Amino acid sequence: MCTAGADIKEMKDKSCEYLSSVIDYFLTMFLEVAEAYTANFLADWEVITKLKKPVIAAVSGYAVCP
Repeated sequence: MCTAGADIKEMKDKSCEYLSSVIDYFLTMFLEVAEAYTANFLADWEVITKLKKPVIAAVSGYAVCP
């Protein structure tokens, strides 16, 4: 499961340039994720699907969830 969100109150005082840079960043990340999925990057991770305990990851920065 993956969750992501933004607090609109935090963004109301941001400049257009800042918001544009955030949009550009997310667009770049989306394109990288799309490329990774089309290349079947999880093929070598099949062993993780066989684990009996949950796998938890920490993310430093933005988390882009497909």
